[in-house]
Amino acid sequence: MPDLRSLVQNLTNLAYLGLTSVDISFPIPDIFASLSSLRAITLINSGLQGKFPEAVFQLPNLQYLDMGTLSLLSLEGNNLYGTIPQTWVQGSRLRMISLGQNKLQGQIPTSIVGCKMLEILDLNNNQLVDTFPSWMGTLPELKILILRHNGFHGKIGNPESSFSFQMLQILDLSLNNFTGKLPVEYFHCWTAMQVDSEDRLSYMNAETSVRIQGRWIHFHHTS
Repeated sequence: MPDLRSLVQNLTNLAYLGLTSVDISFPIPDIFASLSSLRAITLINSGLQGKFPEAVFQLPNLQYLDMGTLSLLSLEGNNLYGTIPQTWVQGSRLRMISLGQNKLQGQIPTSIVGCKMLEILDLNNNQLVDTFPSWMGTLPELKILILRHNGFHGKIGNPESSFSFQMLQILDLSLNNFTGKLPVEYFHCWTAMQVDSEDRLSYMNAETSVRIQGRWIHFHHTS
């Protein structure tokens, strides 16, 4: 079959690219910068390898960025490596970013705070080495934060303000190297976890898995 570049390089109005289980087995070409209308990419089990191009993180209309087990830009079962790009579009429309189950290294880029609409961030099963990202508490819509099975370490300090992570509903810090206790002040911040009506659960269609006392619990929610 033709390579990915020749298939899509002239499709400047392309909004959705789906190549799930299509064996393309080569590095991803750096062609995404020209696909400014792209909103979603699905590349599950496609044999991709190498470093993911930074241009995809700067697409102005992209709403779902998923390189793990969720949908829309999913690269589950591939062999991606390197660091998460430091350049994120200010005012991005991204609502979901999942980079799970790859070999990504380094730290979480602080430029993610520019994604003010972000609701889900899933970085599970990588090789990230960092401290707890308390600075993410300023993201006004963040509801799910999955840092499971990485090299996060050190003590988790007090929240930066009484409004930190105020919309957070799911937090998974398991299988890391954190030390000490979780500051009790966070429980005063996490008001969204105190469900007082069914309306509080209708945030979006999402699914994830959380490890609780050695058992995997799968969550699926459809708003």
